Formats: sequence, C-alpha cells, structure tokens
Amino acid sequence: MASGHAASPLSARRIGRRAGLAAAGLALAAASLVPAYAHGPDGAPPAPAALVAPVRQLEVRGAFEGKAEAKDISAIACATPAGAAARACLLVSDGVRHARLVTVAADAIMLGAPITLAAKEDEMGARTKEVDAEGAAFVRAGERGYYYVTGSHGASRGSGSYQSARFGLFRIPVDPATGMPSFGGFDGPRPAPEVARTGALEGLIAAVPELAPKACRRDGPCVGLDAGGVNIEGLAAKDGDLYFGLRAPTVDGRAFVLRLPAEGLFDPAAAPALRPAVLRARLGAHFGIRDLVAVAGGFLILAGLDVTEQPGLSYPSAVHFWDGVGEATRLLAVLASAHPMAKAEGLLVLADAPGEDYRLLVVFDSAAGGAPAEYRVPRP
Repeated sequence: MASGHAASPLSARRIGRRAGLAAAGLALAAASLVPAYAHGPDGAPPAPAALVAPVRQLEVRGAFEGKAEAKDISAIACATPAGAAARACLLVSDGVRHARLVTVAADAIMLGAPITLAAKEDEMGARTKEVDAEGAAFVRAGERGYYYVTGSHGASRGSGSYQSARFGLFRIPVDPATGMPSFGGFDGPRPAPEVARTGALEGLIAAVPELAPKACRRDGPCVGLDAGGVNIEGLAAKDGDLYFGLRAPTVDGRAFVLRLPAEGLFDPAAAPALRPAVLRARLGAHFGIRDLVAVAGGFLILAGLDVTEQPGLSYPSAVHFWDGVGEATRLLAVLASAHPMAKAEGLLVLADAPGEDYRLLVVFDSAAGGAPAEYRVPRP
C-alpha cells in the first residue's frame, strides 16, 4: 500500500479564514445563480438561500493507495445509523478499482482496508484502471446488509468511447451491525466471488426515451459528458429501492433520478424486464445531481454544475430538499468551502433530528483526502 496520500488537518482559524474567502467569492456567484436553482409548484422563485460555511474540518487518518484515490473522492455511505459516535462506512473514489472501508468519528475519518471491485484486466483482456465509481448507498434487508456502488454509466468528458468498466453496479454483503464484509479475501487482486456486479442498468437507461439520445451503449454510439451524455453521480436507498441521481443530461432546469428495486437489479431473470421510474428534480438551468441521500420525508440533493465547468474556476454547490415524488425542490443552502477549487461530490447525513438543522458531512473531489467537512444546513 502506498503511503503519504492522506489529508492533513486544518486548524480552526485556517478553516474559518479560507471558508470566509470562499464565501465572499461564492456570494457573488450565488447572487446570480440562486434564482435559477429551484422553484416551488407555483413556479415562483425561491427565497435566497443561506450561504453556509463548514463548522469543522475532519482529519483523514491513514494512507490511500496513491494520488488518484486520495484526490478523486466521490461518495460515502454508512452501515451504522446516523447519530452513532463511530460509524462503519464505505468511501468511494472514481479513479481506482476499489472502494475503501472507513470509520467516521466526530473529528476524523480513519481509513481501513480496500474492497476490490474489478481486476486489472477486464473479460476482453483490456486494462482496467478504474470503475469510475460515483455513488454509494447502504441497504439493510432483515439480518443482511449490502453496500451498493455505482459506476457513472457514461463516457468520459471528451471521450465518447465505450469503456465497459464504467457500466457496473456492485453489491457488497456486510454485517449490518459492524459494516464489515461477511467474507474474506475482499482486498485481493481480483474481486471476491461475494462481490456481485451487474451491467443491467446500461440497457435500462438506454430504454428511457428521454435519456436514450444521450446514453452510451456497447453496441452503439456514445455521447461524452461534455456534450451532455448520461452520467450517474448520486446514489441513495430508501424502502428497498435505489435512486440513481444523474449529473447529466439535464432538460429545462430539471435533473433526472431513476428509481429501481435493489434486489431486482441483481436477479438475472427479472432485471431485463425492469422499467425504471423516471423522476425529475427542478434544480435550475445547467445544474445536475452530484449526490443524494435519504432523510425523513424525502431526500437531500447535492447539486452542482452539470457539464459547463470551466477549469480553474470555482462554482457554487448547493443542498436542496426534494420529496422524491414531484419536481419541486426547496433550496436550503449554498456551500462555502475551505477548498474553493474542489468540487463537492459526496453527502452523508450525520444527524437528522426533528426541529434541528441537518448535520451533513460533505466530501470533495480534487482535494486531498476528500477534505471532509461538516456543515449545518437549515431544514425546509
């Protein structure tokens, strides 16, 4: 295991200073972008959202396997419920072939063992550098527990070429009490037999009329991310269903969410006959889903620009409440960050107590160790 790729903790004074500078810049951006973010059922513009700075930066303890894992953090999900002092979780990076077990405490994330998702070569002998894992969720089914990890199911920016490794949905069985895999050999050179992979989502996405022109298939043309091609970046679980949040495409200020039964996707007989429920969330022009998580009464969506980023420029990320049914969303906060060039990619609920602000953990892409930070976001 390579060492030296863990994030260094920032002092509270440095966090405040950096977040304050970021907030000043984001305030200007948010002033022009917030009115386009979300609208209620009557189409009226929302009230201005709070600009929220992190209340604490978490330290990352341990070592990643190289720079790609350390700087390409994309998602986090936990088996242990919110509110626990130490939570067993899974951290996902989009530039590697594995996910990583971690423990989330009040002030730190402790890195554990990797779980291999793909071998170095695919079934055709092609080298696999990454599975482009973008979302993670945990599902408890009776006495069983499963982590789910989804690839982007799309072509890379500027590529337009099909890469089979990106089109997987993975299921990892774990003990729901400990969050640990219920099998051994999970960190070997090849995935353990217990780590299931399905490619069923590829065909199901291509069968959705609104998404078909932007989908990527093994046997057809691919549209790259920079041209609005299909790209999954968020994954949430609720009542036995998986909710796949799309960064792109977006249509008329609406982002897509696909709802499918978790069990059915891994049933070879049932999966081909599944039809995803196509849901939409109104986030505003050019904003897509970077992550989503289930909360009481619905979901929180982490929104960011879909495909219009400019290299070297910061842009606002925001948290919306969505009921999971209609299109309307409620903009809750625009996030300031101590790392203004990083992109907010992953969302974890630390606490969802009635009458209190949400306590959220946000992890960032393009920042060492994901720069995990806690935010307090007002409830709708």
